[in-house]
Amino acid sequence: MYVVESNISPFANVFPMEVSKGEAFAKLRKEMDVKGPIMYLGDSEADNPAFQLADISVGIKHRRIPPELSCKYWIEFLELDSFLSDLIGANFDFQEKMIKTSV
Repeated sequence: MYVVESNISPFANVFPMEVSKGEAFAKLRKEMDVKGPIMYLGDSEADNPAFQLADISVGIKHRRIPPELSCKYWIEFLELDSFLSDLIGANFDFQEKMIKTSV
């Protein structure tokens, strides 16, 4: 088991082996032959390698003190449903105005 602990919360990511979400992101993009922009949403430091590869990176804030994330945008956890609904309603055409949170 491979455990990645958070510096600011009691939560941890547990994997059956050491993983890199960035490597997984790149592999999926290549294997699925995705040419257009990709959005990545995450909430922990383990997401940083994928944030760095994504065209649109969105951190989800659900703690008083957010983790150090390498994302460009932030949304509050309670805004996630509304954000995803807006994204679907816009046929997945992301617009910065969909983001209401700033950190």
